[in-house]
Amino acid sequence: MKNIILLIIVLLLISCAGHDRYEPRRGSLKEGMEKTSDDYEGERKVKTTYEFVHEPEIVIIHTEPYDYEDEYKEDAEGVIFSDAFEKLWIGAKFGSGLIKSEHFYVFHQFNLGIGGYLSEKNWLNAVAGYSYSPVQETSELHNSIDGGVHLLNIGVEWKLFTTPEYTFLGNYFLFGVGLEFMSWSYKNALLAYDDFGNKEWIDSDWLQGYEFYTGVGFNLLNPYNVQFGIELSPGIILWHWSTYEGFDNDLFNPFLYLKLKAVINFGF
Repeated sequence: MKNIILLIIVLLLISCAGHDRYEPRRGSLKEGMEKTSDDYEGERKVKTTYEFVHEPEIVIIHTEPYDYEDEYKEDAEGVIFSDAFEKLWIGAKFGSGLIKSEHFYVFHQFNLGIGGYLSEKNWLNAVAGYSYSPVQETSELHNSIDGGVHLLNIGVEWKLFTTPEYTFLGNYFLFGVGLEFMSWSYKNALLAYDDFGNKEWIDSDWLQGYEFYTGVGFNLLNPYNVQFGIELSPGIILWHWSTYEGFDNDLFNPFLYLKLKAVINFGF
């Protein structure tokens, strides 16, 4: 389990790194969205140019030998567990949230998590999930985006409990970071072309973001090896300056949100 947490942290770092490459540049995302709208009457074309990008690589150096035998222990039934947790907990979260955005107002979310207690009051979780948000009918994107946006996320979460493990209405505070990937499909595809005669149809795109959140939770039902409760968590998603297809993100400002979720965990 400890390796899973470390892997997610490494992925978060690698997402910030890069390498030498030529990236396609296709101008303003807002203008591209306008050309995919049902109301647009001109040519649905965008010109592609290429930009040389150099980004430093993150190099992780490990200088001491690692003894993997100390990381794991085997119980009487032959099941392998990490020494980091006395008990492994697997759980799910589901709920909805409000977004401060002119294009979206609500999103529905489902998350899976695996982790457990590092100590009596400290809990560490690896989380991954999916969210969906429909476009507001009053938004200019309503005629450009087909349905809504899909968000995939992966991250780590830390809980600080203020009550013992099996307390009724047990309270905790939570803090989390993660990667977000927001994707959408266009109602009308764009034709991208360049000076070399290359052409490409673009019918979808996605944008990477970085999520930071905090919150408070209560375990309403807390018998042995089961936790059921609710969480209220405000947070923010900071979106990257460029989309996967090379459009400059002049459209999506940071998302401020407030989530209300039901939580259930099972201990093993």
